[in-house]
Amino acid sequence: MSKVEVQPKHNLEVFLKDVVSVDTNTADAKVNKDNSLMMEIFQSIFTPGVSSKVQVVIHAVFALLLINLIVLFVLSSYSIHVLVLLIAATGLWASLTWFVNMVEIEYQKQKGSESLPESKKNV
Repeated sequence: MSKVEVQPKHNLEVFLKDVVSVDTNTADAKVNKDNSLMMEIFQSIFTPGVSSKVQVVIHAVFALLLINLIVLFVLSSYSIHVLVLLIAATGLWASLTWFVNMVEIEYQKQKGSESLPESKKNV
């Protein structure tokens, strides 16, 4: 089994090269198990609903951003500009969390209504 080594041109190609390996003899693509979190995040774009791992990554990234901005706020002698960035990032995190929760609620409603018989859908 030989693998194709392609020089990446873009970040997406680098990502896909790390996640998927292609066998030239069978032309089969195999997912590398080491990058299962990255693959799940990438595949969640194409699947309905909200992945719990994606939510964890979103919350972790925003928590690190807020910690960074709080440290920067203190180190910059309480600059108003950093305070505005901190408030904007907090608002963005809250609105994104709300939006993800609303998408999940609608997905559950839609999933639940599909399982009901036709006669109960119109009630």
